[in-house]
Amino acid sequence: MSVYAEIYRLREFEEYDSAYMGFSTKTIDNKLYFSLCTHNQNYSAGVFSFDITTKNVNKLCDISELLNQGGNINSLTHGKIHTKLFTDEENTLFFGTHFSYPNCNPQDIFYEGGHIIALNPLSGHVDDHGVLIKGEGIVTMEVDLSIRRCYILTSPSNYFIDYDLVTRQIRYLNKIDITGSSICRNLGIDQNGDVYGCSESFKIFKYSHNEHSLNYLTTNFNEISSKNEEWVSSKKKGSNKVGRTMWRCIEFDSSNNVFYGINASDSSLFLFDHSQQSTEKIENLENLSGKDIYPTLTFVKRGSEYYYVPANGKFDFQLSEGIKSTCTLVKFDAETNILKSYGLIFGQNNETIFGAGAAMCTNDGILYLLGSVTTNGSESCSNSLYFSDTPYDLALIEVNLNSL
Repeated sequence: MSVYAEIYRLREFEEYDSAYMGFSTKTIDNKLYFSLCTHNQNYSAGVFSFDITTKNVNKLCDISELLNQGGNINSLTHGKIHTKLFTDEENTLFFGTHFSYPNCNPQDIFYEGGHIIALNPLSGHVDDHGVLIKGEGIVTMEVDLSIRRCYILTSPSNYFIDYDLVTRQIRYLNKIDITGSSICRNLGIDQNGDVYGCSESFKIFKYSHNEHSLNYLTTNFNEISSKNEEWVSSKKKGSNKVGRTMWRCIEFDSSNNVFYGINASDSSLFLFDHSQQSTEKIENLENLSGKDIYPTLTFVKRGSEYYYVPANGKFDFQLSEGIKSTCTLVKFDAETNILKSYGLIFGQNNETIFGAGAAMCTNDGILYLLGSVTTNGSESCSNSLYFSDTPYDLALIEVNLNSL
């Protein structure tokens, strides 16, 4: 069984090479918004629109065009948007900026610090909240739009921040206690507005937003997790490091009052019952759970259904290693507790989809991914991107879930 997707190549935007989390959380006037990242220090991350009807992709802006004047000209550019584009009822996108290592090589850097930006793509209005913490990139962010609060994890120093969008003040700031150097790339918010995160050695923490307090929970997360080797590579260091002893993705299920997520240790689907401070492994993802697999940031919710697109290897765009085949599409139904694989995903012309770094699902059942695909034809172009010796194109990928 296979799934076939529409591929919209982004080769004309040749300065960009990757994407992480950066979809709008809903569509606006039949358009989807997304961000692309670059490791070329001559450019900064960009924001784009995709018209769902016409299938046209348009570039709206570079991050450098949105920032208030006065930034340090010696700083690295804001090469990444490593967060979702959180979309409110007034059609404003909220997101954070992050640095990228030049040419993907971890090194000592000078970076002014990540900004929180509000952008209305319809009116063009921009509100730059400025640098949050000097030298710190915004690597993880969740926004509670009901109370206008941003919850943030930073890199390289691993701060947790509660930022008030209304008063423009930091309400809480503290360093996360970690073993190793990695923090999760996904926070979860429960029914009470409290925030949950994870760091290495399977440490789960809770931030109580009313009390402005952060506490570490005693859970069995370590006990339900496999012990696979870390992804060791000369380029997977510093802020590029992605640890295995934490969760990779997390989503809150309000119907069952629990979280579902993907475990970074073995790509298994797990349940986190925050009220009982307990975790439970639901199921491994067939053969996509060994030491040669690293989970992607493509776990997305639609009603009671959760979709996930694992890569068959260690996927991270130019840093990818050992990709053995095209991606797989998996669905978990929280009502029936059934995990189902729909098989491999190909483009309509049998293109291989090596992996994806972002996903979102529309209300009418269309799954969108930002990922890398095989180049057109047998020859690569001069502006092809590569991992190892494999050329790829950055692409927007569209899967009609209603046809499955």
